[in-house]
Amino acid sequence: QRHQKTCTATGDVNNCTTTYHDRSFQPQGTYTIIVTFAADENYAQAVGNGTLTVTLDTSSTTVTATPDNINPSGSTTLTATVVNTDHEPNVPSGTVAFTVGSTHLGSCTLAAGTCSLLVQGSQLPAGREDTITGTYSGLSGEIAGSSGTVLLTVPADIVFTSVSHNFGTVPLGSSATYGDRKSTRLNSSH
Repeated sequence: QRHQKTCTATGDVNNCTTTYHDRSFQPQGTYTIIVTFAADENYAQAVGNGTLTVTLDTSSTTVTATPDNINPSGSTTLTATVVNTDHEPNVPSGTVAFTVGSTHLGSCTLAAGTCSLLVQGSQLPAGREDTITGTYSGLSGEIAGSSGTVLLTVPADIVFTSVSHNFGTVPLGSSATYGDRKSTRLNSSH
């Protein structure tokens, strides 16, 4: 890929400057810069060279869960916000993938630097707090990927089992025993 610019030197010290704007050099990599001084009535032609290294812009990804505590039968909205930390407001585009451990929960496509994914509680391990990771894939040749995390709690479902022993009449808020075992305190209003 070749770019050519001309600048005019002034004064006895022949310095000249030219400016390349964003995206003049793509994709990232190392470019050779060749400078040629054309011959004039006092000087012969001169050629010099150097290198210019172009790197990807960096990004930062923030993830939120609303709500951040759900039942296994509930749902939450995971939202990722990606910022180009080198050239704001150059808003990143691309996709964000959400995972918990090695389990892929789904992906969303960025619009104006943000996207959301609805996740069901049944997709997540119950009875614990887990870290949800949102990973931005980056924009080829322009913006590097990044990831962010959020903690999400999915309590275990409460399971009631029938009692096979007759404790008789037990007043509300008290307990009863059967053999060497004590029953669970009764807090129900029924």
